[in-house]
Amino acid sequence: MLSRPDGFTATGGTLQALIQNAYEVQSFQIAGAPNWVTSDKYDIEAKMEGTVAEELQKLSPDQRRIETRRMLQALLADRFKLKLHLQTKELPAYSLIVCEGRSQTSRGKAR
Repeated sequence: MLSRPDGFTATGGTLQALIQNAYEVQSFQIAGAPNWVTSDKYDIEAKMEGTVAEELQKLSPDQRRIETRRMLQALLADRFKLKLHLQTKELPAYSLIVCEGRSQTSRGKAR
């Protein structure tokens, strides 16, 4: 995937990769999608009108990224009829605790 000043190009990209790019999420954060989202490949060539591209170039790099992602989100909604919702999900986690008074040399030895 390549973002250009006047558009966006994706060659052989999966819908999952496009969603990850558009919404800045990781693959494990996408749930409930059909299997073809990770297997079917798409070539996308999206071009902006000249005036839109010019206005976009006047923005800061961060703001430009935000606006480009919004345009990709709109493209996905239009072409793929993509609908999504955000959900909070509890996942298992580990805590790393540093033990006081244990030296480096005692690592791995039984006490």
